[in-house]
Amino acid sequence: MRVLHISIDTAMGGIETFLLNVYRLIDKEKVQFDFIEYGEVERDFDYKYKELGAKIYKLPDRKKHPLKAKKELSKILKENDYQVVHLHKNSLSDIGAIRVCEKMKVPTIVVHSHNSSRDNKIIVFLHRINRKLLKFDDIIKFSCSDTAANWLFGDTKGVQYVKNGIDTSKFDYNLEVRKRIREKIKVKDCVVLGSLGRVTEQKNPLLLLDIVKDLNIPNVKLLIVGDGELLEDVKTKTTEYGIDDKVIFTGAVSNPEDYYQAMDIYLMPSYYEGFPISAIEAQCAGLPVILSKRITSEADITDKELSERLEHVERAVIPGFYGSRHDGTVKTFSRGGSDVTGSIVAKAIHADMYENWTDVSGFLVADPRIIKDPEVIETITYKELRELAYMGASVLHEDAIFPGTQGRYSHQYPQYQPPGG
Repeated sequence: MRVLHISIDTAMGGIETFLLNVYRLIDKEKVQFDFIEYGEVERDFDYKYKELGAKIYKLPDRKKHPLKAKKELSKILKENDYQVVHLHKNSLSDIGAIRVCEKMKVPTIVVHSHNSSRDNKIIVFLHRINRKLLKFDDIIKFSCSDTAANWLFGDTKGVQYVKNGIDTSKFDYNLEVRKRIREKIKVKDCVVLGSLGRVTEQKNPLLLLDIVKDLNIPNVKLLIVGDGELLEDVKTKTTEYGIDDKVIFTGAVSNPEDYYQAMDIYLMPSYYEGFPISAIEAQCAGLPVILSKRITSEADITDKELSERLEHVERAVIPGFYGSRHDGTVKTFSRGGSDVTGSIVAKAIHADMYENWTDVSGFLVADPRIIKDPEVIETITYKELRELAYMGASVLHEDAIFPGTQGRYSHQYPQYQPPGG
């Protein structure tokens, strides 16, 4: 069977990674993938498709030459026996290729949603109009998540879900790789905050700079791996903020999976995502991941796994003070490990209440080892609780607050609203 994929991005992003992961594992004697890309430029990742035996058709830029692009697509479909055309979409602002497939009576047309919004008001406007005009009766609808399905199709009716899978073996913790990459980027005894992917408006990279600037901690570095149209703007803003010594730019790299090993925390402040592969890869690499509230909760794999495992368990006893490393060896957590574990579990099972039993009855106004019979603080907010924990109050570990309050970075920077509204 021959399948023609119509992709959209000019840089190596989530869709391209997804397609490569699938094509590497598929039985190529039974299924042949070919690809259509718009624009005459040879992309950095094209050779990866070709190595797997795929044919790549280069069509004119559909934005500059829409009629010519449609004409050449019609010619390709007429001259080749494609049983399936699989269109990968971020929006329905341009449905020209879908119309061509319908006109050429392609046996099976698949429209695959990979995103949950767009940042351009004109694109959003056209998308909503075309979504009403387009009939999906004879189209197979794929989506990577509920949010992506609702965005592209208007609802989840008849949608088949194809999750963005990864090769987990590529992200196993490797101390040698960590040392090599850290040496390459010239960091040693630092906490490395990381981000990997296209540097575009959607990814909200300027917020990463704000986070580093606001933290103002000497031993924290920000590692930005990837390229994109906003890269130079981000570099300029880094200089304006006076944090050049804290931010490391690698540009596009051929081995992105190795760079997760150099990170300690993964940040993803995107305005919108369908089902972000990099967030899945980071979790697979064992990194704590902080996601924007705008990203689908389906990307929280730890939460999902715990929720599914405990769904039908009436009473569970979970050792909260130790866990296993990537190689299976047991690691005892530092002080407060059980606090954090309990909070993560409470979030995963959507508990109405998380009770943390300790040797002190609540938060006290003073240290009982110094002051006799100090009064108990009757009411305290999550923000106050976290601040006190950071300042040294040892009743509850500070990192236990995050999961209990949804576990997502929600600091507000009103100057960075998504351009699309």
